[in-house]
Amino acid sequence: MIGKLLGHMQVQTTARYAHLAAEPVRMAVIEIAGTLVHRGAWIGQSSGLTSYEGIAAQLQAAVADPAIRGIALDIDSFGGEVAGAFDMADRIRAARAQKPVQAFVADHALSAAYALASQAGRIILPRTGAVGSIGVVAMHSDMSGALDQKGIAVTLIHAGARKVDANPYQPLPETIRARIAGELEDLRQLFAETVAEGRGRRLDTSRALDTEAAVFRGEAAVFAGLADEVADPVTAFCAFAAAPRGTATLKSTPKGKGPMMTTASEDDAQPSASTPPEPASPAAIAPPQTTAAVMSCKARSARCCAPSRTTFWARR
Repeated sequence: MIGKLLGHMQVQTTARYAHLAAEPVRMAVIEIAGTLVHRGAWIGQSSGLTSYEGIAAQLQAAVADPAIRGIALDIDSFGGEVAGAFDMADRIRAARAQKPVQAFVADHALSAAYALASQAGRIILPRTGAVGSIGVVAMHSDMSGALDQKGIAVTLIHAGARKVDANPYQPLPETIRARIAGELEDLRQLFAETVAEGRGRRLDTSRALDTEAAVFRGEAAVFAGLADEVADPVTAFCAFAAAPRGTATLKSTPKGKGPMMTTASEDDAQPSASTPPEPASPAAIAPPQTTAAVMSCKARSARCCAPSRTTFWARR
């Protein structure tokens, strides 16, 4: 969004550079949009996918280029694969130690996308922007009943007692379900710890877990510590680019109706308030619809919204 509105061009596998007309300032704008996947640096926007591999290449180029003064993450994603997400988050946090990094949410940074956004020095979102969904999901499809109706019998011949655990041709045993649930809880713990590494005192591990994967919008996100400012992303980006070291920010007015200039450090404490705003209601964001798919033996390898895989995704 930021690059498009400012009329900037994207360079594949390198950062998208922003040149402001008033003063030639080079800022890297890295777009994180659509479904996030582990591999595929060649993936283009038309696919609806963004790969961690591609983000990493752009980030590395931006950090290595001495002409780049700051890095903007332009985010609009409901989440994606578990595989590669935490390593990518670590890379963003490491880059932040070398150059200013800010995340501009337009309008969603949910689940895996929030894992990445949380590693930026600051997170800016509009009044309708949504962040959070610090949780993990896996789906199992039991096709046995449908196959029985069609007179199809599937025989799995395997070596290794657990080789065909969670296969789609048999009902899911409770013991296997419990084990998968335990694995997901471990991943949620790692997710919350990763968020806390990026957010610092603004959102610790315990408070990240207490959100129970809720989605927060606008000022509610700032109050909960999941974001830092409510402002128009493009205006906020211009302020970021104009600052000497990317420290100037645009904070919203109390009602979020307009920005005002201020300066703040990357580890600002969350704003105080008497009553916490509520997270976005389930009615506003509904789960994505998926069709049944054949489950591989590696049922818990991760991919967004694939019924057979572990994933981060948020309710749409």
